[in-house]
Amino acid sequence: MRELLDALACVRPPALRRSTMKGMLYATDLLLCATAEQTERFRMEAEQAGWSWLEQAGWIHLTREILAPPAGWERRETGPEARACRSLLSRQASRLGPTENDAQAELVKVGEEGPAAFERVCDQLHRDWAARLREGRSIPEIDLRFFK
Repeated sequence: MRELLDALACVRPPALRRSTMKGMLYATDLLLCATAEQTERFRMEAEQAGWSWLEQAGWIHLTREILAPPAGWERRETGPEARACRSLLSRQASRLGPTENDAQAELVKVGEEGPAAFERVCDQLHRDWAARLREGRSIPEIDLRFFK
């Protein structure tokens, strides 16, 4: 993503950070430092690379389908909630539903924040998935490597 932004030669380098919006991976303030033509060029190139975006309050929030943990993904510690998520996913392979990109995007974002944040999100996922299974509904298909 950084390479696409740097190629625009804006007035100043656009900021790029993790998005605080659910299901979105990155946010950039490109709208504040680029021309309309540069912004359109960025949009076309980002879409060609598989990114989708949403504009909100002067920021562009970006995401794309996540099929596996990003390169360099490493879980040094696995707490009880992450183990519970992995257990539900591994035992219910026949009842997996479609991939939920929102959940995977949240796992990627909190994976960078450390074990406590990762466990907090896993606690929410574990509760949701257990309720789904009790109700006879499927749980999302998420790559088990997120929960090493």
